[in-house]
Amino acid sequence: MKKSKTPPTPNRVRTHGGRLTIPKSVVRKVTDQAQEATFVIQPMGDGVFVIPEEKVSPALDAMLSFRRKADEAGLTLEDLLSGLDEEGASYTQEVYGK
Repeated sequence: MKKSKTPPTPNRVRTHGGRLTIPKSVVRKVTDQAQEATFVIQPMGDGVFVIPEEKVSPALDAMLSFRRKADEAGLTLEDLLSGLDEEGASYTQEVYGK
């Protein structure tokens, strides 16, 4: 059997008047639902994450919510990390007196 040198084509998703169509083969792979499933769509920068609702844990939901708020505020990862060392030192001083 001869191996194909071309990589597989990624699944394509289409939008129709605000509706998102996901191929059945993808839905079957990522969810336990046989027919209809509910997904969470989370904008991130120039793209989106599409996650089956049943797989969204409270921790993931909190992370996505935090990230969405940071994006809406125009904060970058560098903004969020700036001053982290100073805050850590301040916390250590306050709690441990060191």
